[in-house]
Amino acid sequence: ETNNATIGVPFNENEGGVYALEWDPEAGYIRSWVFAPHKVVPENLREAMDSAGDADSEVLPDTSTWGLPYGYFAIGDESRCS
Repeated sequence: ETNNATIGVPFNENEGGVYALEWDPEAGYIRSWVFAPHKVVPENLREAMDSAGDADSEVLPDTSTWGLPYGYFAIGDESRCS
């Protein structure tokens, strides 16, 4: 499903959302997600944001549970991108 409310006025009128970025130079990629509106933020990401800074109950982000990334960018020597 395509979401056209990821920037600008449509994004704001939809009460915003969450942008997430994963940079993994060892795996050779940068991936990004856009979750708009807030009600579609994956449970794991919501728990990770809510528990950030609390060493006793911190939940680590697990991008494998977030669905298809909005963007994928290969990086590193093998990608011919630097």
